[in-house]
Amino acid sequence: MRLISARVRGTGRLLDTTINLDQKVVAIVGPNEAGKTTLLRALAHVDAAQALAPAQRSRASSSVPDATPVVTLRYRVSESDRDGLQDLDLEEAPTEFYVSRRADGQGPDFTVKPSPRKSEASLKQLAVDLGEALAPIEAFEPLPAEVGDGEEEPVAPDGTPLLAELRLLRQDLDAYLAAPITERDPIDVLRQRADEAIHGLSAFASTEDLRELMSALGKWVDREDPAEKVKEELWNATPDVVMFTEADRTLASTYTLDDSLLADVPAALANLARLAGLDLNALVQAVQTGQVSRRDTIKNKANIALADYFKKAWQQSDLKVELNVETNILRIGLVEDGVHASVFDERSAGLRMFVALTAFLAARDTGRATILLIDEAETHLHIDAQADLVQMFAKQDKADKVIYTTHSPGCLPADLGVGIRAVVPDADETSHVENSFWRQEGSGFTSLMFAMGASAAAFTPARCAVVAEGATDMILLPTLMRAATDLPALPYQVAPGLSEMPKDSYPELDFQAAKVAFLVDGDGGGERLAKAIGRAIPDDRIVTLDAHGIENTLDPDFYCDTFMELLRDLNADVTIGKPPSLPEVTAAPWATTLGNWADDHGWRAPSKQEIANHLIELDEVVLSAHGTLALKQAHAALLAALGIEP
Repeated sequence: MRLISARVRGTGRLLDTTINLDQKVVAIVGPNEAGKTTLLRALAHVDAAQALAPAQRSRASSSVPDATPVVTLRYRVSESDRDGLQDLDLEEAPTEFYVSRRADGQGPDFTVKPSPRKSEASLKQLAVDLGEALAPIEAFEPLPAEVGDGEEEPVAPDGTPLLAELRLLRQDLDAYLAAPITERDPIDVLRQRADEAIHGLSAFASTEDLRELMSALGKWVDREDPAEKVKEELWNATPDVVMFTEADRTLASTYTLDDSLLADVPAALANLARLAGLDLNALVQAVQTGQVSRRDTIKNKANIALADYFKKAWQQSDLKVELNVETNILRIGLVEDGVHASVFDERSAGLRMFVALTAFLAARDTGRATILLIDEAETHLHIDAQADLVQMFAKQDKADKVIYTTHSPGCLPADLGVGIRAVVPDADETSHVENSFWRQEGSGFTSLMFAMGASAAAFTPARCAVVAEGATDMILLPTLMRAATDLPALPYQVAPGLSEMPKDSYPELDFQAAKVAFLVDGDGGGERLAKAIGRAIPDDRIVTLDAHGIENTLDPDFYCDTFMELLRDLNADVTIGKPPSLPEVTAAPWATTLGNWADDHGWRAPSKQEIANHLIELDEVVLSAHGTLALKQAHAALLAALGIEP
């Protein structure tokens, strides 16, 4: 079950807005008081049972009724989830699942698409079998009457009306199956007629098959509607949506073991203690009464539990979280590879957060996956530590998804084009979510600066950057580059803007990040851009991709199939024929070839950004041999331009 979007209504500044959440790591940015924290709280409301207080409801609406669905989460149902529903014998497997909760806390409420229905395969076969069974029958033969001595033989029943009724019943069953779902009459009427037919058929010979068919119709109708069971199963498969608060993630190196600690155990320590099976009350008592052996026994048992858990949780090295007690001080330390010991506070922000996160999730242990919400993730972290933290978010596998707010450019995910959502203030004390921040004004990182509410003077990304031609490159290039190089992450971020910005602004791009390189396409436009940039930027910082556009690095059939799928979705009411053959990789941009073909037919062609967004949602992208080589060469050249060791 994968969360792909959420609709938020009637809370704070968020009157009605939708946020795309299809990525594993999503950063929410925006000016102060825009509604970022409100957005996180709204997402968490889906697992809450409390009503929104009047002060929390939207200020821009005269009233937010209790029945308003404050949050609606949209999930994509996975193949494994559908497999788990096979025993319900559904007509159509569900593809999407919606979970909502009202402003008054009532819920959750569920919607499944397509709506769950009993499989009609057996009912359709029954209609066929009934037609075949009735076809050769010209009349029903009455059963011989049992007549006693001296009794008059009764009049044989006339089966003609019954035969006509069965044929009509079969026609009505066909009509029921052919009708749209929303226009069908209740099938209970057919079931009642089938029951009456069974009774009538008992008076005639050789009607066992027909009676079985009528009985099968009744059994199909009597089968339980699977809708509620499907909702229950899918709800059980959804992740928990939880806030990972600052208290949960602030795990200190030392704690004083005394009564004041027991009176108010910090959340992060309580989580670690649960994971370790550590009885803090018993440990404090042993310390206060001088029971050294008991103290060490409690500590050693906890360390064994922690060592066993983190051995499985941290794959990068042999990591142990180790507890030590000195007089009345509990110390938390880390030991790597059985040798290298360090104080917890001295380790990287990513590792410290990972330990706190692992303890938090293990302490919850609901048996469900988790979507983690973090407000102001960069709190108390310097800019290098923020980058380390975001890398941990991407690499960890304890939470299915991490959604966090940040004010800091150093705390942004590596893939800027797909991992950032902006909360943008509007008039009348409302805000909306902008899922594509690059649509705002500015080039390079400037549009991101506007989205974050920062000033140009204050905005300096901490990482190396590649400024490419357009938004499509920002969305697609990181995914394609990782596919070509087999790298789990890139040492640079990609920003758009070369194609849109005025030539006299090119020198400003050199201040967009700590180190900047520039990537242009291998077409005429890219050549002209490189020449123009070269007047302000050293040539060794400009790299040319050996393809007429980033799309030309893909396998041609794969790209064409993707374009056609989106084209048909956008033009569902027309018949679309075979597309033209694509030119050579270095001859012309494929996006232009297919876009012009669609325009010539008067069809609405998918934009390059729409295609890019679709491609990154796929489990795998298919590169051509030429595209793989071109991307590898461009990556090597970018590393050299940025001064990064391969």
